[in-house]
Amino acid sequence: MNENVRNLLQGYSHERRKRHRPKPLLLRVAKTLIGLLLFITAILTFSIYTPFFSIPLIEWFTGNQLFRFILTGASVIILLHYLTIRHWRLIVVAALTLIILSCELFRNIPLNETTFDTKFSKPFSVLTFNTKFYTTHMLTLLIKDRKHDLICFQEVKSFDFNERIKKSKDNKWLGYFWYFGSYTDQGENGVLVLCKEPVEPVKLIDCPSHKNDRRLYHILKTKQNGKDTYIIPLHLEPVEIGHGLTGLIDSWKVRLIQAKMLADEIDRINAPLVVLGDFNTTPTDRIFRIICSNLKDSWVKTGKLLGRTWHREAPLFRIDYILYKDFKASANGKVLPYRYSSDHFIYRVDLF
Repeated sequence: MNENVRNLLQGYSHERRKRHRPKPLLLRVAKTLIGLLLFITAILTFSIYTPFFSIPLIEWFTGNQLFRFILTGASVIILLHYLTIRHWRLIVVAALTLIILSCELFRNIPLNETTFDTKFSKPFSVLTFNTKFYTTHMLTLLIKDRKHDLICFQEVKSFDFNERIKKSKDNKWLGYFWYFGSYTDQGENGVLVLCKEPVEPVKLIDCPSHKNDRRLYHILKTKQNGKDTYIIPLHLEPVEIGHGLTGLIDSWKVRLIQAKMLADEIDRINAPLVVLGDFNTTPTDRIFRIICSNLKDSWVKTGKLLGRTWHREAPLFRIDYILYKDFKASANGKVLPYRYSSDHFIYRVDLF
């Protein structure tokens, strides 16, 4: 065997030993952790979209907007890692996960604000605000200019409001027709709907509750440009975080039942409809998607970026909504930083 062949074989043998040399322990652990992270990220991403797979604890945790941002960042890192080592099967999984999360971001976070000059067309101006038990004196300051056709306040104390309306005449308060709807049989607090046109109750949706005997939601009717327009003011029950794992899961299941009952009632209404209020859930959550399945999200149509309405603990959260159907368009959506004692911002929009 000549010298050249011998050197060639020795070099090949050296490269083969180098290729099959055991990798350092730290590198193997890192590779395993990245694979595990990909598996967990994919499961948490796809779980809220599977109709036959629902784990309340996972859905409550992963359905919120902030956690979806975290999953998006993790997916980008994982995809870059597998692209560098050219592991094509795992690249496909990581890419699909990132595509789903990216679609969520682009769908729920509008980039271009839609405005419309109301001088040329009279809008149906709508406002929603969780007052967090404001006094009616503070509410008076909010609505004194009478710019909005429909206003919905949540968490209004019935006693404080009833004391005020005893002095009102013709079922009006500050120039608005009003309707107060309690959440429960006790009637301690509820939603206050103010409308420039007379408003009347149509139906009471009697839902199960994890806090009380039942949770009451109200369907109302008013007029908008001479047409019957329905209103469903909402303050969905929050998940019960302070009562352990069992309380969290049970409250999530009850909220899911409430969402399905509301969606059924929404489907039955074949007229202009506005569903508004504090949903206590973010746009990526299954509960919101059930309620919004046949409605348009006014913020997605007219707002810009995150549209955060809750500033207490998680500034990325949008949990207050104005949804609609059978209106031509929406415009001039704004989140107004009116704080005081509430942990919510005001949200308003014009419907046409």
